[in-house]
This record gives sequence, structure tokens and C-alpha cells, in this order.
Amino acid sequence: MHAAAEPPIGTFILYDLPGTRYRLQRQITVSMEEDENGAFVVSEPTTGVFNYDEDWLTAMDGFVHAFVNQFEFLTSKESNLSPSMLAELEQFRHVIIPRH
Repeated sequence: MHAAAEPPIGTFILYDLPGTRYRLQRQITVSMEEDENGAFVVSEPTTGVFNYDEDWLTAMDGFVHAFVNQFEFLTSKESNLSPSMLAELEQFRHVIIPRH
């Protein structure tokens, strides 16, 4: 990505995970930055999940899917996770729940 942090372009509050099997129990805050190559980087500081793309809408949509994919990956590997990865999974469980 880049050596020096660029100032955020914006901060967004997400209330849902559209297009997924999950919803948020509580809102999450993500920030968007533009890297030195002009790509938009969307990230969430608590989990470290991020996504980037040259189009900011695609970067945001990709972030939602990366967020869900990380949760599903951790859930599928739960019995083999290290203590730090189990803690990360618990962070996700406080945020993501299945849609009914």
C-alpha cells in the first residue's frame, strides 16, 4: 500500500451488510483513504479488514464482502484457531449475526 498514511477521504458508518447472509448487530465505522496510485482503500480499525479498488463504490462493496469472508473463514476454522485469532472471531461475533 503506502508508506505514509494519507488523510482519510471520509468516514462512513455502516448499519448493514447488504448483499450478504448477515446483518450488523451494531454499526461499524470504516474509513476511506486514497493511496498513492489513486486506489480507494476502505478499512475498519477494530478487525483490520480492508479492501481497495480504483472505484470508491467498488472498494466499499468489496469491503463488505471481505468483512463477511473474514468472519466466515474464522468461523470455519474455529477449532484450530490460535488464542489471538479466537479473540478476533469474538470481535466479529459481537458485530455480525445471520439474517432471519
